[in-house]
Amino acid sequence: MVVVTLTVCPPALKGDLTLWLLEIDTGVYVGKVSSRVREELWLRITQNIGDGKATMVHRSNNEQGLEIKTYNTDYVPVDFDGLNLVMKPKKRKVTQRIDKNKKSTSSKISTIRKAKRFKTKSEIYAPRTFIVLDLETTGKNPVSHQIIEIAALKVKNGIVIDQINNLIKIEGRLPKKIIELTKITDEILEKEGQDLKLALEQLQVFCQDFPIVGYNISFDYNFTRVAFKKSNLQSMTNNLINVLDLVRRTGLPFADFSLKNVARGMEIERQPTHRAIEDCFTTLAVYLETIRLLNNN
Repeated sequence: MVVVTLTVCPPALKGDLTLWLLEIDTGVYVGKVSSRVREELWLRITQNIGDGKATMVHRSNNEQGLEIKTYNTDYVPVDFDGLNLVMKPKKRKVTQRIDKNKKSTSSKISTIRKAKRFKTKSEIYAPRTFIVLDLETTGKNPVSHQIIEIAALKVKNGIVIDQINNLIKIEGRLPKKIIELTKITDEILEKEGQDLKLALEQLQVFCQDFPIVGYNISFDYNFTRVAFKKSNLQSMTNNLINVLDLVRRTGLPFADFSLKNVARGMEIERQPTHRAIEDCFTTLAVYLETIRLLNNN
């Protein structure tokens, strides 16, 4: 049995869901489907829901007999003495120190200081331990394009405690625009790149079941889902936190919501470079600063 609740459901997504599930109320879908169909539906939800929120509850082989997934929500599934629960913890201070060379990101440009702040009814918090993920790819389509770099940070209490960064060998040659953007070349991938399957297996071990944080996380998530399937590996089912969605909630007047523009607007020193590990650190800094802004409104 699967139960899906959505706050926003575009017509195309509704069409996909109603092929397999019954809509018993607005934004509430239930049904009995195979695990393969269930995972494909979740992929479609994360690809198409935009800024909406999604929750899926389905049967599992664990002791409790169920598993909970969330996307773009303030609530995060937690393990409580073997029980899979959804919790919105009380606000706690988040340490913003990322590394010894990281400067404070609390200052903001004058336009941000003057911006209208929107009060939030609930407090936003960072999980005690989470993963920051970023990929570099040969394009935007997870089916026809390939992953060329995978990086992730493991963060505990706001401090990076571990990281991975792998270049990936690909079929064919890199597009010229990707070489110009990332400074990654075919020669670099041939010399330093590793097999995609090995990199994905390392990512699984690294991430465990911690929440995964990313900027427009559906992009990275969808690429990994397709890659896991092509590599005959079981996809990760970690809960996802979309930093882009949180930034939009601040009501700050950014000209656009690219990671580069938001980081510059927040006066974050570590700017994105279109290399995965550097963009992970920028994403982390933006995430922590965004939480601070939302909780201080």
